[in-house]
Amino acid sequence: MKTALHRIVGFLLVTAALISLLISAFFLVMIWRYRQPATARIVENLDLLYATTVTMEDSLLLVDDTVTSLRAASETISSSSNAMENAISDGSVMTDSFATLLGENLTATITDTQTAIVSAQASATVIDNVLTGLASIPFIGIDYNPPVPLNKALGNISDTLSSIPPTLEEIQSDLNSTGANLRQLESDLGQINRNMQNILDTLEKAQRIIDDYQQQVSQLKTRLDHSRTESPKWILAAAWGLTFVIAWLSISQLGLLLQGFDILLNANKQTINLPDLHYG
Repeated sequence: MKTALHRIVGFLLVTAALISLLISAFFLVMIWRYRQPATARIVENLDLLYATTVTMEDSLLLVDDTVTSLRAASETISSSSNAMENAISDGSVMTDSFATLLGENLTATITDTQTAIVSAQASATVIDNVLTGLASIPFIGIDYNPPVPLNKALGNISDTLSSIPPTLEEIQSDLNSTGANLRQLESDLGQINRNMQNILDTLEKAQRIIDDYQQQVSQLKTRLDHSRTESPKWILAAAWGLTFVIAWLSISQLGLLLQGFDILLNANKQTINLPDLHYG
């Protein structure tokens, strides 16, 4: 019974060792058979990834140039609109000043002048009457016969001035309307300036993001280039490493095979010696 058990154990050990050795040999053959195709496939994929990173790098460069151009154009527009806003602001202030000067100050001056002319006209009437009376007296030698008496001349001046205030009021109204339009335009330009500033801030953030992407793509490109060069060496080193591991395991399986054979031989010796012991 014990001999039969030893034979079974020895047979199982020998069988397991042989199967393990066959599997190890199969893996060794597969490793060295597919090493070159695997290397070529990996290098091909790495080349594809490298070409993709080059395309990404070119695309990021194009985007970076576009963003740079947009920033320059936006800064130009912002500077121009800001200058226009300041000029229009100065213009609206000047327009308001002219409207006040013409519609209020100058009108008040003309009104005051007309009042003074009315007073002077009354005095001129007295003067004209006196001079006319003196000119009618013989032997005095006064010749007073003006084409237009002074009081009438002053009256004509007053009448002429009377047509100016309505015109000034119209001009004031037009200037006020122009000032309102300029202030609205100033407000619109201010809004454009704020929008352009927001665009510039957004473009600046986009520029920083693009710079980060360019740095990462550049690092990835460098690593892929290194991997393309070194991957055959890495695969060869991995193949030798697996070969060493399989060889080491095969040595263990050889020991197991020898142990199985040893058990079988001992079992056979015991079988041969049993009849001799029985005969003795």
